[in-house]
Amino acid sequence: MMTASLFLGALAAPANESQDDFRYTDEKFADIQMLRYCVKGFDQLTLRQKTFVYYLQEASLAGRDILFDQNGRYNLRIRKMLETVYTTYKGDRNSAFFAGVTEYLKRVWFSSGIHHHYGCEKFQPAFTAEQLREALQQVMLYNVFLKADNDPGVTSLGRFDQYAWPYLKKDLEEGTMTMEFAQEIIDMFFLKANCFYRGGQGRLGQTTGIGNTYQHTTIGGVIPATGEDACNPVTYMVLETVGRLLLHDPTI
Repeated sequence: MMTASLFLGALAAPANESQDDFRYTDEKFADIQMLRYCVKGFDQLTLRQKTFVYYLQEASLAGRDILFDQNGRYNLRIRKMLETVYTTYKGDRNSAFFAGVTEYLKRVWFSSGIHHHYGCEKFQPAFTAEQLREALQQVMLYNVFLKADNDPGVTSLGRFDQYAWPYLKKDLEEGTMTMEFAQEIIDMFFLKANCFYRGGQGRLGQTTGIGNTYQHTTIGGVIPATGEDACNPVTYMVLETVGRLLLHDPTI
């Protein structure tokens, strides 16, 4: 399918462009260098042959979605979301944020998913939430999407303190957040996460008010690269939230 796309792209070159003048390299992003192929003779094809080439391209586009879906359960949904942001974004399209979205979308297009087409490692977006509040909103929104797509919604919040602390640290250094307000935000986050019984345990949660939504959360531990203690201020804030609010879920 990719070959067909490159093939048709090359056919669009002017017929009078010579082989020596043809530009073989095209756009470059991340670790990808796009190439173009010079295929002469399209103008000499019959109408029937040109029609066949057209439908070959249409078949490639139809099969493209199948490949995306095979490469990952959420690939199509992620691609459509990114394409919507790319086409409708009203902010500064020259900003670092939009540049990061654009590069990430191009990588998704090229690899038919969110994993590298050779190394298979997951792409790391160059755009991130700038504040603790935005970061936790993104985590919660992602969690809601997963639960809407799963029955029951089996999800984990992961190492909450490890990914939340860098955002809080940045906020504290810039003077845009206090520890008291951060504690309140974490309280609200865990209270919201405690409301997913319907998605996690079905009738048990609805009728008895107890159950397990499988939102297991890990805090503390060690830093894998160094073996050092991984506890940070958010670690103790989570313990404070769970102990003070007497939350059943998420489980720690």
